[in-house]
Amino acid sequence: MATSDREIELKLELAPEDAAAIATVALPFGFSSGKGKTQTLRSIYYDTPDTALAKAKIAARVRLKGKQWIQTVKLPGDSTGSGLHSPREYEINVTTAQFDLDAVPNEAVRADILAALAGQTLLPRFETVISRTTRVIKTNDGSVVEVAVDQGEVVAGAKREPLTELELELKSGSVAALYSVARQLVGPRPFRFSELSKAERGDRLANGLSSRPAVAPALAEDITLSINQSAERAYHAILRSCVSQIARNRMAILSGNDPEGPHQLRVGLRRLRTALRLFRPLINPRSTGPLDDAARKLALSIGLVRDLDVLA
Repeated sequence: MATSDREIELKLELAPEDAAAIATVALPFGFSSGKGKTQTLRSIYYDTPDTALAKAKIAARVRLKGKQWIQTVKLPGDSTGSGLHSPREYEINVTTAQFDLDAVPNEAVRADILAALAGQTLLPRFETVISRTTRVIKTNDGSVVEVAVDQGEVVAGAKREPLTELELELKSGSVAALYSVARQLVGPRPFRFSELSKAERGDRLANGLSSRPAVAPALAEDITLSINQSAERAYHAILRSCVSQIARNRMAILSGNDPEGPHQLRVGLRRLRTALRLFRPLINPRSTGPLDDAARKLALSIGLVRDLDVLA
């Protein structure tokens, strides 16, 4: 059976010691949860010796789930740096661990892979071996979210690195439900938004790099707007840029001591509040008031850190 879909996922990196608690945490009133199920997943990722697929941002894997091999091709979608991903995924059941290009169910995707290969052969490049605990959670607005807690490792030859992730996939309903469920599951525990897919992490490890790269302070990204663009789409593009800068500099602060991190986080928060005010005539201020207030309070807290650095 072949399936294809554009997923909407939220991925968080966790401390290994928190994974078990998050997998079984009780949820408050308004949330309902199905029974958790745990299984081992072995995924073999394929590429050429010169990593042609990775360069084309195509992930090709064959995963053993129970007794069934499932072949998957993933192509990237949008990512804001806040852990939210929307990749395109094409999968089909196969009989062996060998990647079969002819079995890819989408003709255009097969053509993209063939163009990237340029006559080269696909070979196993790295693996992930994880224990995955999944359950389905329904929120008070009727949204349905599949939650997966992954614990395992990325393996590339003799190199191994641990992998602990919380992955939430929206099955139906509002994207906001992903963050709502994540907030209830994680609580006060430390986490990082995951910017890299498992394929990207494995590719880094196979190249001799850490699968979990250090995060540097991030400047605001350029925003391209056109004269024919609607105000709604312009607002969306500006907000995505602000969220990306805020999320990346939050991670930079958690990962290191570079004073540029707090500075750029404040810049991102200031840009966000400016955007909320700029578009106020077009939106209901009651819907953005809590966000503006939260951004203001966070900016004040970060300002104290920034002041300490200046004094030092």
